[in-house]
Amino acid sequence: MYNEDTELVKCPKCKSPIRTDESNINTNEYDWDYEKLLLSDYVKLLDTDHVKDPNKEYHIRIKILRWYNDRIRDWFDGENQLLMFPKDEEIRKNNLERLIILHKELLANKGYVKTEQKLLLAEFYRELWKFDECITILDDIKDESAKKVIEQTRKACEEKNTYVMKLQV
Repeated sequence: MYNEDTELVKCPKCKSPIRTDESNINTNEYDWDYEKLLLSDYVKLLDTDHVKDPNKEYHIRIKILRWYNDRIRDWFDGENQLLMFPKDEEIRKNNLERLIILHKELLANKGYVKTEQKLLLAEFYRELWKFDECITILDDIKDESAKKVIEQTRKACEEKNTYVMKLQV
């Protein structure tokens, strides 16, 4: 579904996004590293043919989610999570909603679901203020090794907490 090793980078010559797992990239050909994509690059990719493949779209949307989560963590001052600009919040919300759809579709095509995938789906719902849906998914997880994460996530739901949180595994 999502290959953690796949990286999207900018081509050193044309500045177009390329995937390191699909290109004949010869990193020795250049004296400098490929540039990482910015949030705006990822958002632009959503309007290209690149997202015709649901796996590729999922990968891009996970990158967008991580970008926002990192930004939110950086903005957290210990007591209060700072607010995002309305446009950022809209992009983040739309991204999470689409991630839920893609996540469910891609998992349905696999025929099985790992605990980590269920937890990720629950987290998408929690960050969208959909606490009942999150708890329903958590209730469905029977994996004892995930008990601590389930408890943390359930507590966040009870507190109506949508903040990005570091889960203690």
